[in-house]
Amino acid sequence: MMTSAYAKVWYILLFVMMCFPRILTPLKVVILLILLILSLKKGVFERRYFTRSQQGFTFFYLCFALGICMTGLIRENDSNYVLDSLRLGVAYTLLFSFLAAGFFSKREIVGFVRTIVVATIFVSIYSILSLLVSIGVWPASLFVSIDGSVGVHEGYTHLTNTNLSSLIFALPFLIYLVLSSSKVGRSSVPLFVAATLGLVAAFLSGRRILWIVAVLPFAAHFVFGGEGRRHVGEKNLLATIAVCALVIAVVMVLVRSGYFNWQGILDRFWEAFEGSGADNVRYEQMDQLFRGFLESPILGNGAGGVLSSGYARNANPTLFETSYVVVLFQGGIVWTIFYCLAFGSILFGLMKSRSRESSFEENMRKSTLVAFVAALIANATNPYFSSSFDFYWMIYFPYLMIGFLEGTAEGRHPIKVGRGASGRSVPKSIASDKYDRNG
Repeated sequence: MMTSAYAKVWYILLFVMMCFPRILTPLKVVILLILLILSLKKGVFERRYFTRSQQGFTFFYLCFALGICMTGLIRENDSNYVLDSLRLGVAYTLLFSFLAAGFFSKREIVGFVRTIVVATIFVSIYSILSLLVSIGVWPASLFVSIDGSVGVHEGYTHLTNTNLSSLIFALPFLIYLVLSSSKVGRSSVPLFVAATLGLVAAFLSGRRILWIVAVLPFAAHFVFGGEGRRHVGEKNLLATIAVCALVIAVVMVLVRSGYFNWQGILDRFWEAFEGSGADNVRYEQMDQLFRGFLESPILGNGAGGVLSSGYARNANPTLFETSYVVVLFQGGIVWTIFYCLAFGSILFGLMKSRSRESSFEENMRKSTLVAFVAALIANATNPYFSSSFDFYWMIYFPYLMIGFLEGTAEGRHPIKVGRGASGRSVPKSIASDKYDRNG
């Protein structure tokens, strides 16, 4: 079975979104238009359907987005912020929901995983090189800066390149696949390389949320088990030991170099949980936003709402890091319920889409579930989902994975894009043929 042109364009979009977030916007818009044109072709359009979980997410999220925009207009908030919320929350949600609906073959899903692997390797190497350039180890003439900067502090470093945020989803996803002894195609080496480089980049980044989400797949693997088992198999244990050993070796070299020390790293981590200090503005934001929520608890303050106290984090008075408290402030009780139901629909879809077909489907389901939970945790610390459509892939990869898993379970995967060679519908007995299962 050949990989469709539609899937290949999706791979390009995914790679660009992961590696170049918040830049190259015209290119991304062009790719989206190409996807939209391809999606309207006969064959691609005919295999489009929405599972109940996909329908639930799209409906509830649109209700939330339209609700806060409507409230913002009624309260006469700044129209520019309302229009931004309308564009991102409604227009892009409708577009991505349509483009990611339907079903992809096993071969195409493997292509998505390969794209995440390649993008993770790119982001990791770029991040590591940016640090090496800043400390004079790597020549600046052999490095092209995309964005961000490097801060060298006492005992740790802090990388600010935006594409590192892609590892919030990609890193736990790949680590769980490695621990489950999964393969990309015929080899597990690319997964292992990407996961190891991602762990090194996460450690060097100085980003506490990356440190936290990197631990999740290890804990989840011992809870879920590999291939439906509750214990850790020999291959899984060897993979875990190998990844940990390589990362520890790199960390030890960095510590010996003098740029890192354990006390500085621990201080950096625990600063996030202390209630005072300039580095803990999130506590202050949460307090201010909750006070604002209490002023209008039912429907909230709407999109573009600002705090009556005049408190602002920066020049944009509507932008705060604590995104879920912002949702409560903007949406009140009513629209926040729709927001929770939207993401709950994806979680429910991933949890209920248990596959009896093979370990491949189960590993995809579990790794996607772990990565999506990690993304939800990270979104609590920064508004990834509401700041740019570049991070929508963290929502719509699980979204399309639900379509693949439920389509596999019901035998919907066609051998030739929903139609036989003669143009007639492919019988279910053929659509679920073992040759299609193997890609």
